[in-house]
Formats: sequence, structure tokens, C-alpha cells
Amino acid sequence: MAFQTGTANNTDDFLNKIYAFLQDIGWTLFDSLSATDKVFRSIGVLGNRTIFIRIRKPSPPANKIELLAYSGWDTGSHSGTNEVFHSGYSYITTNDAGSFIYWLYGDKDHLKMVSKIGVSYYPGYVGMIFPYETVSDDPYPFTAIGGSSIFTGNTPMRDSANSLVFYSTMGTTLSSILGSTTPNSRSSKFVAFPIPIYRTIAPVEMRGEFKGVWVVNNIISPEDTITADGLTYRAFSSPGGFVFLFGPEV
Repeated sequence: MAFQTGTANNTDDFLNKIYAFLQDIGWTLFDSLSATDKVFRSIGVLGNRTIFIRIRKPSPPANKIELLAYSGWDTGSHSGTNEVFHSGYSYITTNDAGSFIYWLYGDKDHLKMVSKIGVSYYPGYVGMIFPYETVSDDPYPFTAIGGSSIFTGNTPMRDSANSLVFYSTMGTTLSSILGSTTPNSRSSKFVAFPIPIYRTIAPVEMRGEFKGVWVVNNIISPEDTITADGLTYRAFSSPGGFVFLFGPEV
């Protein structure tokens, strides 16, 4: 999975870095509504999907980047179909007038990002999850999520009726299973759990999981790196109060 980190001068500079990163990893710039509002298209890692993501600077609110996903996009009307977005759940925090550290992860399926403002971390995820169904059974396993609800619940997706609904996630539940500050007593090791996405009210389903995201023991400090099978993963703290891994970094 492609990886990049650095310092952005402000929100606009961060957007430019995101736009360049997406094109470097194989996404196509599909529509440019402004210098800070662009749409990208991908056919996915396996070449059997059509994914559109829109990343823009909203106005208002200030000091934010907005993430949106679609199954289609019309360049004439500058509008998308089957939009995945929900106000308050699809933003990550930035700084319009100051510099901040960032991390980017992605492939042709999705983009993950983290901004660090002060001592706080603000993750975002947009594009395709790792689906548990086939393309024909689940053609649009897309999400656009950020803010305090990321990995803890209230994840916007399209359901089997193609309605925009909230799915739940197991981030905080898995964190409590792992224990807050101690590794496994048997081996002194820690466990990394993928984060499933599910719905317990109609239509009930276990949809899939976030790609390249795991919950780990809180004994791991933010920005620490972990190596497993020769691959490097990085820890960040969640607005939901637990520690998660992004990666691998290659």
C-alpha cells in the first residue's frame, strides 16, 4: 500500500498533496470543480469496480476537508450518483492558516489520511472497503468517513436497497476486548483486529471491513511503528479513544 508523510503548510497545501498522491497511485483526475474541489476515478485494484471519490475544502466549516464517494459522476452537470456522505461524519480536521503533519495511505480501492493538529490525530477514509460479497451482490461497497465517529459507528454507506444509511463498526468493542494498556498475558504480545462494518436492523448484514486498518492494544503509543512479516504499520489514536494501525507502509 502506498504511503506518504510530511508537513502541509495549510489546508489548501494538504489538498494539493492529496490530489498528487492519488494520481501517483493510479487514480485519474475526472473532474475539477475548483482548485480545492476535485473528483477522482478508479477501477479498483482488481479492475472490476468503478469508484469515484470527491475531496474538497468546504465552506463552511473552516479548518476541514470533506470526503465523498459515488458510484458515478457526470462531468457536464458536475454531479454524482449514489452519493455516500453525511454532514458531520465525513470531515477531517485541518488548519486553514497554519502547518500540520499528515500521513497518507492508499491504493486503487481507497484513500486513508491522518492529520495531526496540536497533539490530536484526525483520521479519514474514503473509497471502497474490503467487501465480504461479490461485485454482483455488492456493487457499491463505498464509504466516506472521518471525524469523531470513525471506526466507532455511524459509517455512511448505501444498503442493499441503495438507500443511504448508517452502518456500525466494532472499533470500541474490539478495543475493550483487547484490554486498555496490557498485551496478552500468555505471550506478552498484542493482537491486531480488523474493524468489521455491519448493520443489525433491516437490512441486516455484515458488509465487510475497513481496508488496512486494525485495532490494537493501547499500550502502543501514537506514531509508533510495528513490523510484522517484514512490513511496517503505524499507530494512531482514534477520536473514539482507542489505538489503531494504518498500513502497511511501502
